[in-house]
Amino acid sequence: ATREHNGPAVATWVDEGVAEWVSGDVDEFYLDQAVADGTWDRELPRDYEFMTGDDADILRSYEESSSGARYAVERFGVDEVAQFYRVLGRTRIPVGTSRYHVGRAMRAAWGVPFDTFEDRWAQWVEVGP
Repeated sequence: ATREHNGPAVATWVDEGVAEWVSGDVDEFYLDQAVADGTWDRELPRDYEFMTGDDADILRSYEESSSGARYAVERFGVDEVAQFYRVLGRTRIPVGTSRYHVGRAMRAAWGVPFDTFEDRWAQWVEVGP
């Protein structure tokens, strides 16, 4: 469903988060456990975190991605998240990190820089959606 809007600047957490959100998967066992244990880093996962670490670390990356997408939809709405994805996917030759491009697309679609989004999402996760 997103292939025509996907591009090299789309961070894995965005792509996987949207896929998890669309599928309706809301399992957050590993994320909830890390929050409860006080070991959660309050950050959206980097691309490498989907491939490194133990099973729990990798599964938590998917759960963080899913919750990031759910937060964005609740905060900004489905149409605005789709607009963000389109803006992000337009970049065909990305100069800079995926985090830079995600932040640029967030500012364009929502008027919010990446760090602000990530901080508000982390607060939302800790309070419990």
